[in-house]
Amino acid sequence: MVALAPALLLLLALAGAGEVQGALPVFAVTALAAAALARPFPHGRFSRALFLGGPAILLLTWVTLLPLPNALVGRARAAAFAAVERLEQGLAEAGLPPTDEGGGVATGPEAGAAGASPPAPLHPRLSLSSSGSIRFFLLAAAGWGAFLLGACVPPARRRSLLLLLVAAGSAVAFCGILGRYVFPQGKTLLWMIPALHGRPLGPFVNRNHFALFCALLVPAAMALSVSPRLSSESAPATASAWLGDQMVRAVAAGCLFVLVAAVLVSLSRGGFLALLAGLIVSALAWVGTRPLKAALAGLLVAVSIGVVLWWPQAELHDRLDTLQDATETPSAKTRFQVWGDGVRIWREFPVFGCGMHAFRVVYPLYKSSASRKGAIHAENEYVQTLAEGGVAAVALALAAVTVYAACLLAARPRRARGGRAGQDSHDPPWRPEAAPETGGEIRIAVGVAAVIAVHATVDFGLRIPLNLYVAALLLGLALDWRRPPAMP
Repeated sequence: MVALAPALLLLLALAGAGEVQGALPVFAVTALAAAALARPFPHGRFSRALFLGGPAILLLTWVTLLPLPNALVGRARAAAFAAVERLEQGLAEAGLPPTDEGGGVATGPEAGAAGASPPAPLHPRLSLSSSGSIRFFLLAAAGWGAFLLGACVPPARRRSLLLLLVAAGSAVAFCGILGRYVFPQGKTLLWMIPALHGRPLGPFVNRNHFALFCALLVPAAMALSVSPRLSSESAPATASAWLGDQMVRAVAAGCLFVLVAAVLVSLSRGGFLALLAGLIVSALAWVGTRPLKAALAGLLVAVSIGVVLWWPQAELHDRLDTLQDATETPSAKTRFQVWGDGVRIWREFPVFGCGMHAFRVVYPLYKSSASRKGAIHAENEYVQTLAEGGVAAVALALAAVTVYAACLLAARPRRARGGRAGQDSHDPPWRPEAAPETGGEIRIAVGVAAVIAVHATVDFGLRIPLNLYVAALLLGLALDWRRPPAMP
C-alpha cells in the first residue's frame, strides 16, 4: 500500500494529470479496489457518518441522471434541457465537437468522432448534461477511493508513504520547471501528449492546476521537515535512527524548495495565494508543540517568503504586483461576470442545480455578455457547486466538511486530564497519554484544507483527477479507522 500511493500519482501524471481519455474510469476503479482490499473499519462517534459521505454524494449524482417525466423536473428545467439538446445537435451537424470534457487533451483519432450526435433521451433529467454528470460521478468515486485508501494506511507506515508521495510529487513539479526553462514542452504534456489549448506545464494543461498540485504537497513536505517522525514526540533511541531522521528532514526540505519554486514558475496568482495560505496555516498548526519545532516551522515559512522576494524572474514580480489591485485586472472582471451568471443559473434551478459538471452546457443560455464566447467552468468552486448542485449539494458538502472537522477534533492528540490518565464515554479505547497516532497528519490536513479553500475561490483545480487524488489521500491520512487493541 505504501508503494501504491506514489505509483498512482506518477501514473496519473503520465496520463495528463488523469485527463487523457479513458484514464478517469480506470483511476476510479483502481482507487476503489485498493481501498476495498485495505478494508477500513470505521469507529468512533463521527467516522461512521463520514464513511457515508462518499456514497451520499454518488447517490445524489446518480439520481440526477435518472430520466423523469416533465411534470417532475419542472417546466424551466425541461425547457433548458430541450435547448441544450438543440445546441449540442447543432454543433454536431456543423461538424464541431461539443464543449471539451478532457481539459483540452488530444487523445487520438477517436477524439474527432466526439462530435457525433448522441441519441435523445425519452425524458429529461435533473442533470442537463449526462456526460458531464457521469464524469463527475467517476471523479467523486475516485476521490472517495483515495480518501479511504489514505485512512486505511497504518500509522507506522505513514511516514514512508508521505515521504514517497512528496518525492514523487516533487519529481512531477521538477518536470514542470524543466518544461518551462530547460526543455520547452510547447503545446504538449510532459513532452508526449498533445494539448489542444492552454499553457501546459508539466502534466497539466492549465498552469493554475499545476500550481495547486504543488501547493497541496507543501504542508506534507513542511511536516516532514519539522518533525520527521510526525506524531512521535520521543527522541530516536539510536544514532542510526537519529541519522535516518535527519536524512528524512533533508529530503523533505529539498522537496519543499522544489515545490515552492514550481508554484512560482507557474506564474499563477491563485496558486501563489494558496501556497501562502498553506505555508502560514501549516506553521501555525505547529504552535503549541515543542519550541524547536514551532521555530523550525516559522523558519521554513520565512525562507519560502525570502525565495519569493528574491526570485530572479521579473515576470513573476509583475504578476504578483497586480494583486495590490486584484479586482481591476481583466481576469478578475471576467471572473466576476461568470460568477454572476453562475448565481443566475442557481436561481433558475435552486434545489438540485443544473447538474454536476453541466455548467459548460448551460452557461451559453444564461451568460450576460455577448463578448464572452463561453465558459467551461465558473472559475470558482463555490459558485460552480451552487449552480450545478443547488442547495442539496451545498448542504451535503457542508455536512461532510463539518463531520470531517469533528473527526479531526476527536482524533487530535490529547494529554491526560488534571495530570492523570482518564477516560469517559467518548474517549477512544487507548490511553490519552500514549503516543498520539495522528498529530502530524492532522497538521498536514489543516494545511491542505487551507490550500483548497483559498484556491477554490479562483479556480476549479479539484476537478482535475491528479489534484483530487493528492488532496483526498492527504486528508484521509489524518484519520485512523483501524480499531486499536483494547486497553489492558
